[in-house]
Amino acid sequence: MAAAANGSTHQPGRDGPSVGTLLSGIVTDLQVLAQQELALASQEIREEVDGAASAILGLALGGVTIAIGAALLGAGAALTLAHWLLWPSWMGLAVVGTGVAAFGAILLAGLWRRVPTLETPLWRRRRISSGRR
Repeated sequence: MAAAANGSTHQPGRDGPSVGTLLSGIVTDLQVLAQQELALASQEIREEVDGAASAILGLALGGVTIAIGAALLGAGAALTLAHWLLWPSWMGLAVVGTGVAAFGAILLAGLWRRVPTLETPLWRRRRISSGRR
């Protein structure tokens, strides 16, 4: 009676969309949501890659700049050494170059010991020892 008093007469199956229409709308909404999420994720990945690329470029540029600066300092030190000891310029460059190369070799030898050796994996050793290939 209250429904009749406010003018609303609810008849099952007559008012509103059908279940099929509702399910179709839900599926459509889910498809749109999935597409939007995929587009957002794609955009976020693009932004992260761009940020990483610019950081790598900056680091590379900084590394090249440091290398050029170190080379110029080394050349300056070599020429100063040659001047102080009354040597020809090439001799100062050779002495400083030899020192830098020796330092690099010592550093490389120390770091080389930390590199793990490549061994045959256990599963491969078992196959070889059992005679299977």
